[in-house]
Formats: sequence, structure tokens, C-alpha cells
Amino acid sequence: MTDYYEWTQAEPRALARFVRPQDGVDAFRLPRYINRLDLLQAEGPVGLAGALYRTVSQRGLNYDLAPFDPRSGVVQRVRAPAQILKEGRGTCLDLAVCFAAACLANDLLSLIAAVEGHAWAGVSLTRTRQKAGRAPKALAWDRGLLDDLEVAQALTGSEILWVECTG
Repeated sequence: MTDYYEWTQAEPRALARFVRPQDGVDAFRLPRYINRLDLLQAEGPVGLAGALYRTVSQRGLNYDLAPFDPRSGVVQRVRAPAQILKEGRGTCLDLAVCFAAACLANDLLSLIAAVEGHAWAGVSLTRTRQKAGRAPKALAWDRGLLDDLEVAQALTGSEILWVECTG
């Protein structure tokens, strides 16, 4: 397991590689008394995402700047979930990737949005890993990348829930 991922910012699709449920998101799992399948059935993706958000936020993580890298602006070091826990802090991108991985580990389809120096995690409101189906506005996506802000805005609320992971 790695402490950091290196994201080459010229490759926005590469962010998806870092949403890895197997990289230390166990600490961000729901408490044992919450059954994710029951919660998903009863409250849908919003209820499950909310419970995951509360679980992550209870860790008391602080917002921080990216670790120093002389290649800043070209490469960004993204903390892995275990490193976020170890340090107790993360950037907006670190926390968005971590939350997206926790969602994916709990069968929610997650997204990452990186716009003008800030990042959010997104959760599909209509699809899960078990019932993925066709992506909404499928022709707007280019191999997993949606770079049309108007389409993203149109999907907000009906198809995608955006989550501010810095608290």
C-alpha cells in the first residue's frame, strides 16, 4: 500500500485510478449496526452517502494543503486513505478521492470533480455498482471524462449529488 498517489494534472482521467476501495478505507466503513443494503433500500443512495459522510467526518480530519512537490502545477501528490488517517488531514482532492473510494466500497457509483483548484466527490443518485445501467447523457462523457460544465450542472440534483468533503 502506498502513502501517496501521484496525479499528473494533464491527465484528468487518471484521478479514477486513485479511487481504490482496497487502499485503507476500512476505517471509513459504516458502523456494524448499520446495514448498508438495508439503508440503501430504505433511503437510497442519498441516505447511504449521508451515513458514509458522517462516518468519515467523525474522524476529525482537517483540511490542509497538498504535500510539497517541486513539480507543483504539473503533478499533485494525493494522500492515500491510510495516510490521511495517519496525518489527520487532507486536501480537498485527498478527501474527495477518499470519500469516493468509501462510496465505491459500499456499492455507490462515485465521481470526482476537479474545477479551478478545488475538488468534490459525486455520488450517482440513480445507479449503483450492482445496477449501473447506462450513464445519463452518455454521449457527453468521453471515456469516463465529463468536461462540459453545463451538462454537469444539468445532472446535479437529479442524477448526481456533489459532496463537499472538506467539511
